[in-house]
Amino acid sequence: GGEGGGSGDEMMDCDEGEREAAAHGAERQEEGHHDEGDDGSDLEVDEFGFQMAVEEISGSAYEGDEAESALALLLRSRPAPELLADGEAWRGPLEDVAVKAVEGSRVGSLARRILDRWRELSG
Repeated sequence: GGEGGGSGDEMMDCDEGEREAAAHGAERQEEGHHDEGDDGSDLEVDEFGFQMAVEEISGSAYEGDEAESALALLLRSRPAPELLADGEAWRGPLEDVAVKAVEGSRVGSLARRILDRWRELSG
């Protein structure tokens, strides 16, 4: 019986493609991974972290992956109490992003969602 020996050599061919697919899968997972609005996040963003994110967004002209991921990170994070208390520190910059982002873009909608969420949190 020479059966069952065939699967060994096929693995060699698809190894390349598989690895790439796996790498892509990992990236993609970042995005949809967290349920929107779940507070299971242990990330806390302080004023300094927020400034960095805003600089990254304006640096990428309020569009593209960098701006999106910076905003997605803010949305996933909890604002530190002192940042939240200082409404001026985040409201202005986020409204700025929402206004300057391309109409209907993900950047703009993310910025607005962060605004809504942080407003709720700050009561």
